[in-house]
This record gives sequence, C-alpha cells and structure tokens, in this order.
Amino acid sequence: HEGNNSAGDQNPQDVEGGGDNMGEEETLSVVQAWENELLTRPHRKDPPRVLWASPPLLEEQGEMTDEEQDATFTPEKIHISAIDWAAFKQIRTDDIMAYFASYGPSYVEWLGELSCNILFQDKFSAARALQNLSQQLPSPPPEELTAQQTDDAIIPDLARMGWSFCQTPIRKQVNDRYGRRGTNARILMRVATSVDVLVEKPTHWPRPPPGFTTKRVLGPGSHVRQKKRRRKSYGQTAEIGFGEGNDDNNNNTGMFDPTSGEEHPALSRGLRSERGGYSIEELQAERAGADRNEGSMVGPPEVITSS
Repeated sequence: HEGNNSAGDQNPQDVEGGGDNMGEEETLSVVQAWENELLTRPHRKDPPRVLWASPPLLEEQGEMTDEEQDATFTPEKIHISAIDWAAFKQIRTDDIMAYFASYGPSYVEWLGELSCNILFQDKFSAARALQNLSQQLPSPPPEELTAQQTDDAIIPDLARMGWSFCQTPIRKQVNDRYGRRGTNARILMRVATSVDVLVEKPTHWPRPPPGFTTKRVLGPGSHVRQKKRRRKSYGQTAEIGFGEGNDDNNNNTGMFDPTSGEEHPALSRGLRSERGGYSIEELQAERAGADRNEGSMVGPPEVITSS
C-alpha cells in the first residue's frame, strides 16, 4: 500500500479535500456497516473480548490467549478496517493521511489488505478524529438485518465490540499507478489495542480481490461480478469480463483495443525468459508464404534489364 506521489502527478485543483471538507458529503447510513460481512470478516480483526464496549453474550464467549487477556487500549491510535475490499486496494497512505488531516496524523501502520493503524500526536487528537469522522452503530444490529441472518451468516454486534462506522468514505486523491482518483471505500473504526500489530511481514502478495482493477474508479459494489460486454478489436469481437479475479494484470480474455486510450497490459510487466514468441524458422516460413501469396495476386515480377 505504500506509494508516494510525485509533485508532477498532483494538481491542487484535482485533490478532493479530507478532514474538514468531509462534512460536505452526505452521511452514510449505518446499515451499510454490515455490507460485505461474509467477504471481509476473515480479514477484520475484532478487539479482544476483555476490551469490548459491553460484555459479550454467552454464545460470543470463548477461550482467549494470554496476550488477549492482557490486552490494553492504545488511545493515541485509531484502527480501521475496510468493508470495500477492491476499492480499498487502490487506497494509499497519502489518501488515509488526507482523510484524517484535520487531526494531525503522524503515520500509518499497515497491518493487512484491509486494515491499518493511524497514529496521532496524542490521545486527544485521536479521540477527536474518531468522534468527528465516525458514527455510532446500533446495538443490537438493526432488525432488518437480524431478520435475514442464518446459521452461516450471523450478523455480529459490531457496536458491542467497540466498532463505529465512517460518516463518509475514504477517497483516493490523485490518479497513479495504483488506481484512479475518486475511488472510495467505506471503513469501520475503533480505538486501537496492544494486539493490533503486524506479527509477521507478508512474504507474498495475495490474489487480487473480486472486481479489482487499477484502471477504473471503484467503490461500494465493485466486488460484485458484472456482466460481460462485447468489444470489437482488429475486426474481431472479443468478450471482456470484469468478474472475480479479472484484474488488468491478469486479463487474458480477448484482445487489446489500441483505440481505448489505455496502456497495453504487457507494458506493465517485465520481460521473461520463457516469454512465448516465434522461432527464426517460423518467421522465415511465414515470410515465404506471404511472398507466395503476393506473387499469385500481382502476377510475375517485372524483369529489368540493363541497357
């Protein structure tokens, strides 16, 4: 997620404001906090039960590790967890710093694909940011949600755990190689704890989330599989899909359209020794065939004699 934008990439008129300007947007409905629950739950780190805002129910209780039992709050940090996976993958450190800019964030600690900590100068700044940029969630969850839950899709009481929901989404500020300006992702927020740490640095990049691309503005619902559309390319009709796992670096359905104005996907890849191609024999055979075809169309070549 780390990515610094050069001064040449950033036009002050193109940057959407964070902090104080966030209040100009319409406040999100709290019901949205539970969207994508099944998709993002495995990546969300709920606080230890000893730190929940209210005691867990009997069915929510269970064994805790020694670290969880000894966990404490880290009040100068806010922990966030995104619920729009594909969109949040375009978000960078600069976008998060801009979102909290009015409250003096110091730096961002990335913990995973969907979560990070934001450190502030003191606990008072962090508390103001949490108070002004988030909204309380209902406890228990709204009846319209709990009425639809099943044994496989239980609606968690996020408020009891200490989570709150953003008033407005985090927005990407500028176009860069990671994504497009205007991409927005909704987040859950809470006070960070002593167990919100990066235990081990990842050794590989995970597979892109459903619906992810760096070429379009993303937002809520980008993970939903969209219908394929047809596009003509070099006189042929190719199907271009935008479904699960179909990102710009892994799109081998159809041909590249040079009239699209987009960068050819091969330009973003490095050269590989095993990259496919023609042998010299194949090229010579193809050239000989082309010469024969041309000869059959225009007749025998003209014989030029010297005077």
